[in-house]
Amino acid sequence: MRHSLSRIAHRLHFHLSRPGQKKFDRALRQVRETQEWIFRSQLRRSAATEAGHALGLREDMSLEAFQEAVPLTDYEYWRGAVERQWQQGHNVLTGEVCGRYQPSGSSEEAVKWIPYGPTVLHQIEAAVDPWLSELYNQEPRLRVGKHFWSFPWVPADYAGRVGNLHEHVGLSLAKRRVLAATSVVPPWMVYTSRYDAFILANLCQLAAARDLSFLSVWSPVFALDLLEALSQRRDEVAAVLNGTETLVDTAGHPLNAQAAALLQEWDGHLSPEFLRELWPSLGVVSASDGAAAAPWADAVRALLPAVRFQGKGLWGPEGVVTLPYRGSYPLAVRSHFYEFVDLDSEAVVPAWQLEQGQEVRPVLTTASGLLRYALPDRLLVSGFMQECPTFTYLGRAGSVDIVGERLNPTVAETLLSSLHNMPARKPLTLIGVDAGRPAKRPFYLVLCEGSENAASDQQLAARLEIQLREHFHYDLARDLGHLAPLQCFTTRQARAIIRYFGERKNRIVGDTRPEPLIHWEGDLHPLLEAFLAQDAAA
Repeated sequence: MRHSLSRIAHRLHFHLSRPGQKKFDRALRQVRETQEWIFRSQLRRSAATEAGHALGLREDMSLEAFQEAVPLTDYEYWRGAVERQWQQGHNVLTGEVCGRYQPSGSSEEAVKWIPYGPTVLHQIEAAVDPWLSELYNQEPRLRVGKHFWSFPWVPADYAGRVGNLHEHVGLSLAKRRVLAATSVVPPWMVYTSRYDAFILANLCQLAAARDLSFLSVWSPVFALDLLEALSQRRDEVAAVLNGTETLVDTAGHPLNAQAAALLQEWDGHLSPEFLRELWPSLGVVSASDGAAAAPWADAVRALLPAVRFQGKGLWGPEGVVTLPYRGSYPLAVRSHFYEFVDLDSEAVVPAWQLEQGQEVRPVLTTASGLLRYALPDRLLVSGFMQECPTFTYLGRAGSVDIVGERLNPTVAETLLSSLHNMPARKPLTLIGVDAGRPAKRPFYLVLCEGSENAASDQQLAARLEIQLREHFHYDLARDLGHLAPLQCFTTRQARAIIRYFGERKNRIVGDTRPEPLIHWEGDLHPLLEAFLAQDAAA
């Protein structure tokens, strides 16, 4: 009976998503017409808002006039307007009432709040429909069982502003109800007061779902965190699943005696065999797999070799840029209005003027009211799907420049990629450390995950220093004595260190996205020693 209801719910979801896929297929042949219609619609909405009045927007203005009136923006440009929108309810950035504010931020950023009203949710739905409709068509295993959609834990202080954090909130009410019937994680889990309770609740729901068929997370790092936490906390999870313990600070307690028995018999070693036994129906894992996320995606693939791993494309709280479709990553042409900054010429062009081989940075104008919002991501125009450009994700566009060394994510990714075949360690990030004191010169540190070995770290640092000094400005800073030599630090606590960096910047926890290059202000070594002590204790 349960499987029959599951099949009906999945069949209904496919039926509801299919019209959106057909519209997307038509838009692939009509990129300019589709984008111009979205531009006109957004201009009409924005011209009636407080922000639109301040910028002098008019419904009938040309794209060129719009570009002259509105500069390329970032969150700081809109921060005050977002706060006023939240306090007043509407008509600052958008004429709609925004029922929720989606938190955003990488390991280098504090929390940013993106207004979500009905129209921006429909824009996201326009990208979700073709993605999921195609997946349902291609993967029969997805048509039964439970689906896991990850969402980040948010401190209780933020709960009133956030609203419902489920990853599929961009869907219509009918689709959300269908997904609620097929999803592993219930809505109340976002309101757990502590991060460790949030993780335990996720683990219990996942382990209880023996019919799990789909796992969707933003980052493969979070997927690995969950799997390793399941190993470490298997006794706690088993106690909840067999009913001898209850989850603290939650409104539900999953029960599954069979899963509890599996966990009690498990020695904790993460292996493809055990994960296949726990989730025999798992068909697809969806997560980021481009640029810095690639080695972590490979680690997930190694643990789940019989499961299809699908890259997620470029999605974020600010909007969606690309989606996985027909083996490529086309522009989500029906979602927002897009412009692109050519990274060589700095010219700004609309989607219909892109050419294959260009390296670009996307600029979004969305129904959230954030106009000409430049994302810090680099994309390569890899080709075209009919008229629609397709992209390869190259990484983040930010840089670190403490004393004139001018390092960027591309340099960092090249350095880290040289370590990907080393079995004893996995490179996580390159950190620019600025202690802020004249007595301590800034330096760069490669943070790796693995077993601590100081002698090996020193040898590796010397080798990587030679490689990094091929970058002219870094080499000059070293020759002038402005930078101390590169260091390397390997610990099993590497991901915990990155999470700590995010917490220090008030970033949303549980949404860790690998960044190849990070800037740290302050003395780093006491922090590393503290985590090393935890490593030794473990």
